[in-house]
Amino acid sequence: MKRSLQKMRGLFNDSPKVYSDVESLLETLASEFWRDPLFSCERNWRPTHHDQNETEHRIEIDLPRLKKENVKVKAFGNTVHVKAIVKEEGFESVLERSFEFPNGDVENTSVKLEDGVLKIIVPKIPKPEAKEFEIK
Repeated sequence: MKRSLQKMRGLFNDSPKVYSDVESLLETLASEFWRDPLFSCERNWRPTHHDQNETEHRIEIDLPRLKKENVKVKAFGNTVHVKAIVKEEGFESVLERSFEFPNGDVENTSVKLEDGVLKIIVPKIPKPEAKEFEIK
């Protein structure tokens, strides 16, 4: 960015005011770009609630303004993968997050999007009980 501004300075030798205005605008755009909610949500996208009990894992993720058509949840192995496509003002951003459940039955995961909150419930695989064998 600084290199581009230095090159631009040569173009506006006769008009330092125009250069100053353009430089200020570019610096504002660059700094505001990362504060835009569309981009900041990608960096800060995390579960709002993760809980578990003896029978299941529960994850709730805030996805305000998203429709279920823009959210995909896939299960493979012991992992649940969430992908959300955010479309705002001509921009499209893809948010992706994976959750691993070593003791989860991800094939029987239930998913619901309700009031801007994605709710994922992964049942736990019951721990096998030790079986004692009779010695003959």
